[in-house]
Amino acid sequence: MSNIFQNGFDNCLTMRLSNSDYWDLFLCYDCKDAPDPDIILTGSCLLINIDIDDDDSYSGNTLYNLVDWSGATVYGSGVTLNDIGLTGIDNGFITYDCTGSTSGATFLSAFTGSTLFLSSADTRFFMTRVSGCTYDYTITPLTGSTEGRYSRLCGGFYQGFFKLSDQTFFDDVSNNMFTWPLDWFTCPPDCCKGVSGNTCTSASTCNCGCNCQLCGTIFAKDYVGGCSSSCSCGGKGDGGGGCCPNPIQAYQCYKDKKPIPYNYQVLPTRYEQGWTSMFWLRKDDDDVCSGNTATTLNDVYSGNTGFFFYMGTRSENKFWDLFSGETGYTTTSGYPLPPPKETKEELLTNPFLVYQPQGCNCFTGINTVTTQERDRNLDIVNNALGFRIKSDGSIGYRVIGVSGVCSAVTSTTVAECCDTCNCITNCQLCGTIFAEDYVGGCGPECGDCGNPKCLKTGTTITEKWVTGTTVTEEYSDPGIIYSDSWIHISIRFRAYEEYIGCELNGVPQRKGRLDFYVNGFLKWSVENFDEFLFKELYEYREKQQGVPFNYSWGGGSQGLIETNTVNGPDVKDNNLVIQENFAGTFEGDAAIFKLYGCSLDTTIIRADFENNKVRFGLSSVTVPAAPGIYYGKINKTSIVPADATSLTFTNTSSVVDTYVTLPTGAGYGYILIPTTFIQPSEFRDSNSGCTGFLIPTVELGEINITDSNGFPVTYNIYRTFNPFAGDIDAWMCS
Repeated sequence: MSNIFQNGFDNCLTMRLSNSDYWDLFLCYDCKDAPDPDIILTGSCLLINIDIDDDDSYSGNTLYNLVDWSGATVYGSGVTLNDIGLTGIDNGFITYDCTGSTSGATFLSAFTGSTLFLSSADTRFFMTRVSGCTYDYTITPLTGSTEGRYSRLCGGFYQGFFKLSDQTFFDDVSNNMFTWPLDWFTCPPDCCKGVSGNTCTSASTCNCGCNCQLCGTIFAKDYVGGCSSSCSCGGKGDGGGGCCPNPIQAYQCYKDKKPIPYNYQVLPTRYEQGWTSMFWLRKDDDDVCSGNTATTLNDVYSGNTGFFFYMGTRSENKFWDLFSGETGYTTTSGYPLPPPKETKEELLTNPFLVYQPQGCNCFTGINTVTTQERDRNLDIVNNALGFRIKSDGSIGYRVIGVSGVCSAVTSTTVAECCDTCNCITNCQLCGTIFAEDYVGGCGPECGDCGNPKCLKTGTTITEKWVTGTTVTEEYSDPGIIYSDSWIHISIRFRAYEEYIGCELNGVPQRKGRLDFYVNGFLKWSVENFDEFLFKELYEYREKQQGVPFNYSWGGGSQGLIETNTVNGPDVKDNNLVIQENFAGTFEGDAAIFKLYGCSLDTTIIRADFENNKVRFGLSSVTVPAAPGIYYGKINKTSIVPADATSLTFTNTSSVVDTYVTLPTGAGYGYILIPTTFIQPSEFRDSNSGCTGFLIPTVELGEINITDSNGFPVTYNIYRTFNPFAGDIDAWMCS
């Protein structure tokens, strides 16, 4: 590598060696100083920074982001959600009297009368404490000696949405008469607004004329049509429901009915390179929450315990089926709560039913089927991803996918950036992230330097599949996460293909690598992991407010386990996929949650750990303590990490062909040996070799104990088969 400069590259080529498992090393000639990690950790890449110890972030049951995303958008001065109660009651965002009738005025006031204003002056992402009428969601604020304020989670967690769907199913008809509906030319909608008797007033938007010969035609005044009483239009066009054949007026009326978009989004839904999340957590070892006797989600779904981070839709579409109690109710804009009716024709292939007898009224073999139900699983496929810590200390993920594909057509997607990316002409920066607007230069002036990022291709697979979901999950080896001590967890996704700026537009879902870091060290990786893409529900926007585009911290998601509706609940909403697979929580303490819109280097992840470890009681030493073993007696058949304080610790790097003395006193003999050591084949009553009587022992599995420098060490547990009172030498045979 010493010939980089000699071969004439002269800064146009940057060489980088990367061992992403543990370090990053940069080699360059005449380059600037290495980036300051603190600048990166607090720069534009930081999208979410929630610190419960910060008064600007913590406000009782609500957590506020300490940073604003520069790309946040809100329509006008803000948007008012007049239907937030329809879905907000399902996770406690909107509360109501749980003891009252769901057909009573109190419930209806919360269900149909709740509002939420999202101001353009405050675009911070925020999370609220979930709640419900059936299960317990306890969160207790506590203050530590060094870590400051934190939340103790014993069934509770936080959840928040960062984007609103603008799905309205409005057909945006173009200003082209040849594409307009036929009824606009025969009996267009009446939209006269200023009316006095049967005459449109001057304040009307209709600007009616009164030439009787032109009444109601496109040749009337201003192409609107006459509608005064003197035209004898019979009241048509007067705002009372009449119709005059005026397609131009009909087109304008139709355009006026187009819903105003919310345009509310305070975080990105996709990232050019990848993303990185960071958490400071302390896992409970079944003691700090033991006093909570109320029923939690973990009590109901023991296979969902330990979820600490979740992204996607927080539930299925609660209005997916026809529920009689909702009949006649609408959103504030008049959209019915029940799903729309859909009619389709089905061909019967049974030869005994398809026949052609003599005469008329022949059966054609085609049935018309009418349904009033949406596909509830369509919305959650690839739209629910949770991260979980299991009781054995392993860490992993769970995601919902599709169960089967009927057909797949592969095509190529090309993302051409040169014409739209605001290219620059500085050859030294051409095609790099340091180019203008982080897009890269790609003009002809760049010469031979070119722009390797200018043209990208990807594979698009169009799938037609049957309704069905499959749950995929993977976990690390046990013992990665230890209990009863603060720990820094970072999850990083990095796509194999990176796109900058507008290059990402139209690029299909990518593959990448998912990495799990603990206290700044890479512990586990998953290759060929699917990029997560947030998506809205296939439902009218007012019936899905706050449901998709969610993050959860400290738990998964309730699904519809706490849902309710007018004259409800709807029993068909119970035991659906998200509820059964993500209704679980992390038990323990939570202090900090960060999300970065880029895939951070290992050195930056390590720097974040270093910046905070003293606050959370971890040593300022950056290397593990000298290895060793624990031994002694404990009068228990099994132990937890806290019991290690009752044992003797001896520094050593090897145990085979040595001995320890288990002291006098009632109890079982215990010897804890690091899993990285060569393990003994057996234990003998001897201090001079593998002789003497065999000491019956049992292996109790593994245990994680934090060393004196704050690093977790995994030990194998050996315990004598029986308790005894005297002392004994235990030779560890090779």
